[in-house]
Amino acid sequence: MVHACSLPSFTVCLFTQELTNLTKLNLYGCKRLSDQGLSCLTILPLKALSLGQTRIRKEGLKQVASLTQLTELHLVKEEVGLDGLVQLSALTGLHTLSLRDLKLTNPVVAVSMGVQAVLGYHYSADRGSMLKQ
Repeated sequence: MVHACSLPSFTVCLFTQELTNLTKLNLYGCKRLSDQGLSCLTILPLKALSLGQTRIRKEGLKQVASLTQLTELHLVKEEVGLDGLVQLSALTGLHTLSLRDLKLTNPVVAVSMGVQAVLGYHYSADRGSMLKQ
């Protein structure tokens, strides 16, 4: 597992070229990481990815959605809209989806319509995360 805090997008791409067997990556707090920086993750066999307090938006979630081997995804304090979350429906192998402190236009609608209906998850208040139904 690599925790790559405070790295810019191009640096993340450089180290992913060398760590081709990486299965867990924590990019929480990489405030300089943008949508472009996620494109290089597609070469990795990632099973778990954590993103938080980055500059990831809708386009970045498209890149995340292409990581179909993911079984665990954590999004914390990201500015993603409902349309961004809907893209994650491609991740059919997810066992854990944790969505915390996201900046959404309408969080109630996003959770009830976007995540439950589109992604097939339900909110677990005791765990504070989304669980596969």
